[in-house]
Amino acid sequence: MNSPLCKLILLVVSVLASAGFASAQQPGACAAGQAKVIQAVEDGNWETAEGRSIRSGQCIKVPASVEAGAPGSITIFFGGIDPMPKTFPCENESGCRVPISAPPKPNADAHWRLRAQKIEASLMKPRLSLSPEKSAMTYVRGGSGRLSDGVVPLNGTQMDLAPAFQKMPEGEYWLRLVPLSVPANPLGPFHIVWRANQPAIVSNPEFRPGLYDLVLLEETGEEEGSQAWIMAAEPPAYGAASADFDDAVKVSQQWSRDTSPAALRTILRAYLESLAPQAAGRSAP
Repeated sequence: MNSPLCKLILLVVSVLASAGFASAQQPGACAAGQAKVIQAVEDGNWETAEGRSIRSGQCIKVPASVEAGAPGSITIFFGGIDPMPKTFPCENESGCRVPISAPPKPNADAHWRLRAQKIEASLMKPRLSLSPEKSAMTYVRGGSGRLSDGVVPLNGTQMDLAPAFQKMPEGEYWLRLVPLSVPANPLGPFHIVWRANQPAIVSNPEFRPGLYDLVLLEETGEEEGSQAWIMAAEPPAYGAASADFDDAVKVSQQWSRDTSPAALRTILRAYLESLAPQAAGRSAP
C-alpha cells in the first residue's frame, strides 16, 4: 500500500469523498427527509420540538411538530416529484404546537411537474428573497393596486416598466430603482405617467441587465410603501425570460389555497432571481 500507485489511488478517493460531502452540505440544499422553510412570520418565535429556533431559508426534518411562541405562520416548501408549498398558521395569542406534514399531491401533468421542479431548484441556493430581512414587505398602494414582480425589457439606456404597473391605477408616479444583482447606488428618482397598454419608459446610462427593487415614492422623495422586484432583460433574452416567469406564476396559482400570498411572492422572487444573468448575480449572505 506504500507504492506510488496506491498512494495516488488513496489521494483520488479522498478528494472524491470530500467533494461528495461538500456537495451534500451545500448551503440551501435540503437533505432527504427535509423541507425548506420559505417564510417564518414572527421569525425567532418558531422552534423545533427540541427547542432550536427556526428561521427563513433553513431546512427542517418532516413530518415534524414545531412550536410558535406567538401568533404567526410558517410556510414550508416540500420537495419531491410534485414539489409544492404549504402555510401552517398559529392564531393563539399564547402560541401553538403545529404539526407539519406535506400537502396532498396535486393531479398535475408533466409540464406542471417540470415547472414546479424548476421552481424547487431555484430555492436550493441562498437567495436574497429568502433572507430574513426580505421575508416581510408591504406591497399595496392605498388599497387600489399593487406593483407586479416580473421581467421588464431593457433596450440600451431605456427600461420599460409597464409589466410592473399592469395592476396599478393609471396616473403619475415617482419611483426609485435599487440594483440587487450587484452592489450599486439607487437610481432615480424617476417620474412616469402610467396609461394602460402603453409603455412606461425610464432612462439612465447606468441601467444593466439584472435584478432591481422598484420602490414607489411620494413627491417628497419618501418611500410610499409599495415595491416590486423586476428583472431587466435585453432582447432576445427578454421574451424567453418573461414567458418563463409567467409560466411559474401559473403554477403558483395552483398553490394559493394552502399557501399565504406573501410566501408565494417570496417563492416567485427566488425564481425571478434565478433568471437573472449569472455573471451579474450575487447570492444572499
